[in-house]
Formats: sequence, C-alpha cells, structure tokens
Amino acid sequence: MPKHTQQTKQFPGTTAIQKIALVCLLLSSPPAFASQWETIATIPGLEYLPDSAHRIGSHVYVVHRNTPREGGANFVIANEVDCENEALRISWADGSLGDVKGRYYNEGKSHDHYAATNFKSAETDKVFFNWACTLPLQPEHLINLRREREETLTQIDIGSVKREGPIATLWMRHDYPAISLDPPYNAPFDSKREFVQVNCDTNLYRVSVGYDFMPDGTVTDGMIAPEGDDSELTPSDSYAAAKEIGCRSTLNPIDIVGIGGPTIRPKASSLP
Repeated sequence: MPKHTQQTKQFPGTTAIQKIALVCLLLSSPPAFASQWETIATIPGLEYLPDSAHRIGSHVYVVHRNTPREGGANFVIANEVDCENEALRISWADGSLGDVKGRYYNEGKSHDHYAATNFKSAETDKVFFNWACTLPLQPEHLINLRREREETLTQIDIGSVKREGPIATLWMRHDYPAISLDPPYNAPFDSKREFVQVNCDTNLYRVSVGYDFMPDGTVTDGMIAPEGDDSELTPSDSYAAAKEIGCRSTLNPIDIVGIGGPTIRPKASSLP
C-alpha cells in the first residue's frame, strides 16, 4: 500500500482523537475570567472597559482607550465625571508608541509622577460626559466585611454583587487607616477600590481593575490587569470575602449585614 494512502487512512482517526481530547480539556477546564472592551457607540474610535465603570454618589469613574492601532500611538485613560456639577477630569493616562510607554498626569504635564488635575466644564467634552452619566450604574453602597491587620477594613459594594454561572463579580474597597504614597508614581491614597472576579467552583480569582482613591474621591492611580492574571485564594486572603459573598446560593443584598460600623473613617497622613 502506498505510504501516502496509508497516511490518508490514519489521519481522520488521529484528528478525531485530537478533537475528543480537546473537547474533554475544554469541559474540564474552569471557565475563564472575561474582561472585554466595548465600543462607545456615540464616539467612533473609542472603547471603554465595562469592568471599570463605577458610580459613587453623582461621580462616575470609567476607563476608556482608543481602538488599538498597531505601530501607532495608543492610550488608556481613567476618567472622573461629576454628573451633578457637569464637570469632568482625567485622573491618569497611560500612553504608548512602539516600545515607548509612560504614565501621564495633569493633562500630560507630569510624566511618571503623580500630579493633581483640576475639573473642567462638561462643555469641553459634552458627548463623552453625556455618555458616561447615562451608564446604567447603581451608586455605591458599602458595608464592612472584615477588619484586617493594621486596622485595614475590607468592604464590598453590595449593589455590585452579580453572578453568572460559576463566576461572581463585585466591587471591593480596602480602607486604610492613614494616607500613604503608592509607588512607582508616588500617588497618595487612603483606599483602593477593585473590581473582583471569583470562580465559585475553584479558588481562583482575578482583580481586573483597580483604583487608588483619596478621601475626597480623587483617583490618583490605577491598573488594568492583563488577561490570564489570575491568583489563588488562601483562607487568610482578604479577597476570600468576595467568594464568601458572591458565591452564596442566593444573592439578596438585604441579607448582607457585615460587621457594622462606619465605612468612611477620618484619616491621619503618613506622608513625609
């Protein structure tokens, strides 16, 4: 029998086995955490990360970027939008052109070092302002879940808790007793808010978005996690609280009481 004929007869069987093995692998693998950028319909060429959208009172926080261009300039921008007073500002911007990358503050005037940015009238970017203020977001409602070492409070926004299949998502806040500086940009902060994804069938979790906050609501730093940046929970991990709440058999925010006490505390400053 010719060799190529023999190979032709064997190939379909080999392919079938490979397909079966692949299906078994996919079925046995835990569901992946997903964080998809979406197009802003009213602004062609811009996308936003739904995981990053969060509302505190009348302020909306959201990260957007240009549609990525290979070989061109790209940016990722964190925004704070004051819907009540019709104002907005850029908290920080990450820019890249080829291998050149950097963090920019105060509309590009400060490179790789934190600097405060003032609000501007919404009229300077009315389309973006209107879009951000109409995002379907519930205002944050914090409760205290745990008191960690060094008087750090672990909190969750009970209105943000959602579950789809084995994946639970929610916003967490870590409230620290003093204002400190966060490297590498020396950004001052008293708390961190993070969008957390938890796999209820495993001990895996992922923080897809994070913001550093000051007591007045100013965002001073932040991050967008790369895909596949997953971690494993440990019993002492503060993120175990996310699984404890998000993976309940029934999700009813009224039933989530926590440990009580004030969620916003006066802060001392540990800054030099």
